[in-house]
Amino acid sequence: IDRLLEEGEEAAKRILSENESQLDALSRYLLDHETIEADEFTALMEGKDPATVRSEPATTATAEPPGDDEPGEEEGPAREPEPEPQPS
Repeated sequence: IDRLLEEGEEAAKRILSENESQLDALSRYLLDHETIEADEFTALMEGKDPATVRSEPATTATAEPPGDDEPGEEEGPAREPEPEPQPS
């Protein structure tokens, strides 16, 4: 077991060392942009400028709540508004 762990650790260190420049580029990009799309990641790994392939961010279903005319999950029971505090 010890030999397998040591070999795995050595392989991981070798892979990280061999790809250090790509990892540095990725970390700089993420510090600047916080997220990365698949095509941008691929461009970075190929040594290309990810700005040349930047796609529009994907929209999610949770970006906007559904309106009355759109199907969506049923809302919970209606809540009554909180009473306003009365002056003393």
